[in-house]
Amino acid sequence: MPVSQTAVWSPEKWLPITAFRARRGVPTNRVLILSAGIPGAHWVTSMPLPTGSSLETTIAPNGKFIRPGLAGRARLLSHPLLLGCVLALLAGPPALAADVATVRPESLPVGLSIQALRPGVWLHVSWMTLANGRRFPANGLIVRDGDELILVDTAWGADNTTDLLALIESELGLPVSTAIVTHFHDDSMGGTGVLRDRGIAVVGGPLTRTLSGDGPLPDAIAGLDTVHAVALGNIEIFYPGPGHSEDNLVVWVPGAKVLFGSCAVRSPTFPGRGNTADADLENWPVAIARVRDRYRDVELVVPGHGAPGDAALLSHTIELFSE
Repeated sequence: MPVSQTAVWSPEKWLPITAFRARRGVPTNRVLILSAGIPGAHWVTSMPLPTGSSLETTIAPNGKFIRPGLAGRARLLSHPLLLGCVLALLAGPPALAADVATVRPESLPVGLSIQALRPGVWLHVSWMTLANGRRFPANGLIVRDGDELILVDTAWGADNTTDLLALIESELGLPVSTAIVTHFHDDSMGGTGVLRDRGIAVVGGPLTRTLSGDGPLPDAIAGLDTVHAVALGNIEIFYPGPGHSEDNLVVWVPGAKVLFGSCAVRSPTFPGRGNTADADLENWPVAIARVRDRYRDVELVVPGHGAPGDAALLSHTIELFSE
């Protein structure tokens, strides 16, 4: 017999989720989540679930999640029998369900999360409350390089970045040696001062340094003010030309075939072009076409905001300018 399970989230936008499971030693109100559309994705780090409206799905005997649907208010996953059923899945990763459960991104915990995408590559997500009162997430990457970590974009603001460093220490246990900021907006480099204070090197393109104005600035990587790529550790930093902003960079992790497009790449999670205040609308699709041509073997694309996906996100971004 299938077993009903309930996890707890709250609403606004939708983010595809295929499955979740508990981990030994994790309290019963913490789960692991695997996002849909992420080839080869691994289980994410444990994430606290707030009380609130819930996602209700059904677990088949083979471990697949079937016929999910949004339920009303419900309790945290705390019943021993239900937890035992989830723990039973730990013998091996379940196959992805044909029917994909959905959770709304604002429903994820306010603050921070770290999610494993590939071995040695993690997604960090931080949240900011906008002037209109809406909470909005921003993505970044963490990449292992030997016994150290490279941080791609700070968390959104100084406080979030302080908390992110603490979360990295507790969850990953490796030091952050270098941070790359992909453009001059606060959702990319708002925690630069925090990183500097911790002795972490912060680098970015020359244009980012020029556009940042006052405050802690990244060290400029020579050559990234024209269409050019530079290697840094086990990653590649590419300037494709202006788009979302004059200085936007993308970061390629060749060993994992993961591309961080930052805010230059749009996700359907948040429709439209997003913030265009500093955008070059004419060149933006040209820049992303360069990215698509350069990284033809990409398997996972991470946008600046919203759900990761595959190379279709690059095409989606380009198509936004053909309307």
